Amino acid sequence: AGFVGFAHFVMPPPPPGLYLEHAATIANWLDGGVFSSYCYNSTYGLSSSAFYPSSAFHSNCDSYSSSLTIMRLSNGKVIGGYMTVPWEGSGDSSYSSAPGSFLFSITNDWKHSLIRDNTAVLREPNYGPTFGSGHDLTIGPAGSDMTTGYCRLGVSYSCREAYSFGTACDIDFCGNSTRNPSWQVEELEVWVDMTYPQPSLPPP
Repeated sequence: AGFVGFAHFVMPPPPPGLYLEHAATIANWLDGGVFSSYCYNSTYGLSSSAFYPSSAFHSNCDSYSSSLTIMRLSNGKVIGGYMTVPWEGSGDSSYSSAPGSFLFSITNDWKHSLIRDNTAVLREPNYGPTFGSGHDLTIGPAGSDMTTGYCRLGVSYSCREAYSFGTACDIDFCGNSTRNPSWQVEELEVWVDMTYPQPSLPPP
């Protein structure tokens, strides 16, 4: 029967989680931008380990103009990406331009810049968040569970300086060689509604 009524479902105030834990680091990569709400949170469900399917991700998140995805993997790595365009597509698999998007590793304290803009994002209703045509990072590919995924960094987003495209780059980022993951997603959050806090003015 699937999940009915997820579109624009209003979730409660966020519990302490991955983004809030690392918001200061991420803000440095976003010129001070911070997010105020989430459209997908794997810890909000029937239990602490409940994961909604990719259809729920798209129902809740597609309408937002930009978003931040952050996840903790079972190997301990904390990674994610910032997407500057909506996840909603035409209904067919299509890669799109998304200037300013990037992947990041909290574990390595590294921002992986976009190097091939015309394939920055895959807009595919049967996939979860998917960055790049590698796929550089994908969660819930081809209708699979949102606890699964893989990375193939270096196609649309850059490797770290010490690495080039290949297995070593993948392992450095997400801890697995291409399409043979040894991990699962333990926590997954997608945040929206980014704002830039106004600087406080000195007292008169």
